[in-house]
Amino acid sequence: LIDLDQPLKRYIPEFQLADEKASDEITVRELLNQTSGLPGNFSEPIAYQKDSGTDNSDTMKLLVAALKHIHTNRPPGSSFEYTNLNYNLLGALVERVSGRSFDDFVQERIFTPLGMNNSTLKPDVAASLDRADGHQMMLGHIITRNIPIYHSAQPAGWVMSSAEDMAKWLLVNMNNGKLNGQQVIPARVVQLMRTPEINFVDYGEKLSYGMGWFIGQTGDGEPVIWHGGDTPNFLSEMIILPERNLGVVMLVNSQT
Repeated sequence: LIDLDQPLKRYIPEFQLADEKASDEITVRELLNQTSGLPGNFSEPIAYQKDSGTDNSDTMKLLVAALKHIHTNRPPGSSFEYTNLNYNLLGALVERVSGRSFDDFVQERIFTPLGMNNSTLKPDVAASLDRADGHQMMLGHIITRNIPIYHSAQPAGWVMSSAEDMAKWLLVNMNNGKLNGQQVIPARVVQLMRTPEINFVDYGEKLSYGMGWFIGQTGDGEPVIWHGGDTPNFLSEMIILPERNLGVVMLVNSQT
């Protein structure tokens, strides 16, 4: 239903940045590749819309509306800059094209088929699954602190899961979309996600980015695919070493 090389505006006509030309040009592929020209850092919080706890139907619309204040800082497609805004917009795209909320879509198309029974994007469901508390450093002390869920930021993070469930996610990525002998995700999609689309240099190291995975080498020259994430009170890391057929996930209930 989505052509990756079509502008996002084809699917979300009201998408409008401060740069009108860029608004017309940014494609779905550029969002996936983190090459849209949208800036990270201080531009991201403007798009975070809180989970109301009941009805989240307007949060993605508010996200799109908020971006009219944002300027791009490079031509779309020209180079890599990681920003959660790209994947937040992809979540808005999923909602618009599927007619489903992002959290329901992920539940139906990813969590349930993969048997990820302890994974959710819904805070009330996570609470019923005995979700761990997050922690933060404050005035030299570690304190227990849970923060609001920002529904419009869920496509870039906020999945609440377990080590066992995340291992299933790694397995399906390592086995070209298969889990327990079943083709759950098309092999071409998994291969596309881990195919270098854009090259860049980070702290002197040459890296690549696929559609959702960083791609590079270990210090010993071994191929490695990875992605991490964090909120102010949680941290995660996923690493795949293809030559060893090995995947590792680390989940921490603090940001450090």
